[in-house]
Amino acid sequence: MQFWEEKAYARDEGHAAGMEEGIIKGENKKLIQIVCRMLRKNNTPEEIATDLEENIDIY
Repeated sequence: MQFWEEKAYARDEGHAAGMEEGIIKGENKKLIQIVCRMLRKNNTPEEIATDLEENIDIY
């Protein structure tokens, strides 16, 4: 493999990892928006976790 091919391959791998990270951040942001909306409607954390089929973990 030539040097320029190695650079292109490394760039493509970095791009894919960045896209995956962006997707995860977007999903997390959407979940936070939904939880905030439900809290404004006076849902309890337990109700929200049940509705979203998520575990409720309090540290």
